[in-house]
Parts: sequence; structure tokens; C-alpha cells
Amino acid sequence: MRQIGVVESFKEVGKIKWFGGFNNQTGQINDYGFVECQEKGDIWVHRTEIYCSESHLKEGTLVKFELRIYGNGYRASNLHLLNLIKEEDSDIAIPHR
Repeated sequence: MRQIGVVESFKEVGKIKWFGGFNNQTGQINDYGFVECQEKGDIWVHRTEIYCSESHLKEGTLVKFELRIYGNGYRASNLHLLNLIKEEDSDIAIPHR
């Protein structure tokens, strides 16, 4: 897939839908997963774009990432864990509850 460009200049917030795990069809561990993003649906993420321990990427874990267009879909890049208590990133748009 060829990168076309950045969709948003701010980071997105989402939660891990699933990451990694054993793929019975290939006989290998997956090196990708998906992040649930409220407005954009499921976003594909590759291991090379993750900046935390993969062991932390359990279902439901909150993450922040940059959203990029790849082909006809989206891809997450620069993915980090999100800690709402300690978050200091001024370009994160966290919806009010």
C-alpha cells in the first residue's frame, strides 16, 4: 500500500480491538492488529508503528495515534498508550464524557 497523506494534523484516540496472536492459516504470529476509532471504524496498525510494549496491547487498551490514508483505507502510525490521568499531549482531542 502506498501512503497518500496525513488525514488529520492531531492525533486520534481509540482502543485496541486486537493485536498479534497466532494465525492458523499462515502458521505465524500476526505482526498487525486493529484499533477501534469511534468516527473512522477499525484502523489497521502494523508492529513497526507501535511505540510501547506489544504485551500492553490487549483488547480495550486506550491508545493515541496519527491517522494516515493508505490506499482506500486508513492506517495508524506513531501509536502510543494513552493515560488519561497523565496525558500532556496538547494535540490530543479527548471527547468529554
